[in-house]
Amino acid sequence: MRWMKHAATVAVASLAVLAGTTAVSAGVGEYNVLDFGAVCDDPSQDSTPSFQAAINTAAAADGGMVWVPRCRFWFDGNLVIHHGVELVGRGVGPPDPFWYPSAFTQGPTLMPRATTASGLAFITVAGTNTAVQNLLFFYPDQVGPLGLQPDFYPPTLLITGPSKISGCTFVNSYTAIHVKVGRVYLERLHVGGFKHDIIVDNAADVVRISEVIMSIFWDYGLPWPQPIDHWVLQHGTGITSYKVDSLSIHDILIHYRNTGIAFLNSPTVYGGVTYGKASDIDIDGVNYGVIADALYHNVGFQFTNLNVGSEISGTHMIWLREGAVPPHTPRIVVNGGSTRNEWQKPLRVDAGTLVVHDVIGLNPIGHLPAAGIRAPTLPASGVPYVSRLPANARVTISGGSVLDVQIGGHSTGLTSGMFPLAPAESITVFYSSPPSWDWFLN
Repeated sequence: MRWMKHAATVAVASLAVLAGTTAVSAGVGEYNVLDFGAVCDDPSQDSTPSFQAAINTAAAADGGMVWVPRCRFWFDGNLVIHHGVELVGRGVGPPDPFWYPSAFTQGPTLMPRATTASGLAFITVAGTNTAVQNLLFFYPDQVGPLGLQPDFYPPTLLITGPSKISGCTFVNSYTAIHVKVGRVYLERLHVGGFKHDIIVDNAADVVRISEVIMSIFWDYGLPWPQPIDHWVLQHGTGITSYKVDSLSIHDILIHYRNTGIAFLNSPTVYGGVTYGKASDIDIDGVNYGVIADALYHNVGFQFTNLNVGSEISGTHMIWLREGAVPPHTPRIVVNGGSTRNEWQKPLRVDAGTLVVHDVIGLNPIGHLPAAGIRAPTLPASGVPYVSRLPANARVTISGGSVLDVQIGGHSTGLTSGMFPLAPAESITVFYSSPPSWDWFLN
């Protein structure tokens, strides 16, 4: 980092940061919020004017780095980060709170009070080439672990300009991050949103989410679960994606939410859909692992190593729902992973296409019905059946009086035996008396 070029300044700065009360000199293009009137660890002070003044000064100089020392700061208002400004906490993030953040300093801590709930967001990241790094966010007026439901707040970060968010911890946000633009990178984050951890909508170009833990950061060592945790299990969602040109998700842990990942019709953009890929996704303690209403129909979404566990007994590991704006019915491919605990019906396909390969605990499912999946009913003679099963299947036909079996409209020349069938592939049986057919999932 640029400030490391000033060895003497760094030595003084390190002592000042440890003390948490002394202003720290900044290098060229660098600004410290203490130099603009911010006061460490004083809840009687509103830090909004001093932080915004430092941000505005950096923006007026065509960008710069605004440093936040290892102190606690309270806010009665909202902030806007402009073009080229980086708001950076001293130290290595993400901070890991071990006790109540408003009572003890555990990193560069920003604490928006209840008065900030009237704005669009606590911080609007509005400019291009902006960054928010290594900060701890905590709402001191939010309900505690014994609360039955959280108080509403707007997003902690509303991102409307291409930017990078990294090394931050969101302890008890209602909605932690709302992305409304592309070319956004969310990296190395601890996110504890009550209702939403991350929302992506109306984002042209790519949004990348990587190395993120979405879990509980508000219990402070108390026995788990607390009353507020039950509300999150009924209402919380890890990643909600509406409209984004390309979504890339990698190395993610989502723990104890109602839904892990949801791909939904955009409420703001007609026909808003998502396509993209994800790898090394661990979703644990949920009612629904992945829900999809709408995905870009030609591409869809591909998971590699998707691991989903229910909270004792969940509803669906993957659910493809009806309701997409045509032609964007959901299409999901899963290559590898695992499932844990019990599901009412692990794979449910009401619309679109789901293809699943090599998921431990799910494949091979074997003879149907099993795992909540029904065996298809034999159609009338000569009527094709198009497989809507989520994986490759084998159909065994025996008995009856069979004249021919066609796969994909082409005769096999066989009247009995085992026939492989891929998702969306058709099988047609011509018979004078019905045979028995048995279905197996690979």
